[in-house]
Amino acid sequence: MVNNIWIRRAYILSMVGCIQFIVLTFIAMLFYRGGTQIDPNTSGYMFFYNFFSDLGLTISYSGESNTISFILFFISISFIGLSYIPFFLTISSTFQNNDIERKMSIACSIIGVFSSVMFIGIAFTPENVFSDIHSLFVFSAFFLAFIASLILAYLTYFNKNYSIIFPLGYMIFSCLIVIYGLIGLLFFNNYTTEGIFIRATTQKVVIYYLMICFFFQNYGYLKKRT
Repeated sequence: MVNNIWIRRAYILSMVGCIQFIVLTFIAMLFYRGGTQIDPNTSGYMFFYNFFSDLGLTISYSGESNTISFILFFISISFIGLSYIPFFLTISSTFQNNDIERKMSIACSIIGVFSSVMFIGIAFTPENVFSDIHSLFVFSAFFLAFIASLILAYLTYFNKNYSIIFPLGYMIFSCLIVIYGLIGLLFFNNYTTEGIFIRATTQKVVIYYLMICFFFQNYGYLKKRT
């Protein structure tokens, strides 16, 4: 009973993490001090031309102090990482039907926890201060999340307790990460209005889908524990 209660709390914490990220980053956008990678003269946060990481800049591209936005982004991304750790720790105890499932669930837990830690690392490395390390954390966080998502898709697909919605949701997320990665490679040095628009917009799609997908997936896991 205690173990089941702990697992249910882990699901709820992850759901709260998704909600707070959307809310806090939205508020952070309102306080962003302006500027994009290609135009320091823009006013405020431009949804389709600024990246999420821009919210975590200590000094915005306009050259102004970005303290409020930085603090809100720091809290939101740190909490996301912290809230996902308990969820991934539950995976190894959730899928125990056979030896393959047990081994894959343990691998998923380890990979997922490391991905969560990488997300926390993003918060501690503002791009304008630690550019290379920040990029490494971003790549590692999403690459590991991609691997964990594929494993979860496998586990939920072959487990009769879960509907097709679970693996389908994880597969869509995995596909979105691949698309985002390919777009990043194609437009990596394309510092034009079009290039920034495509990269920033794709990032929004991937991250908002991640928040929505994980919220409802955790809600589904929670319902099965009640």
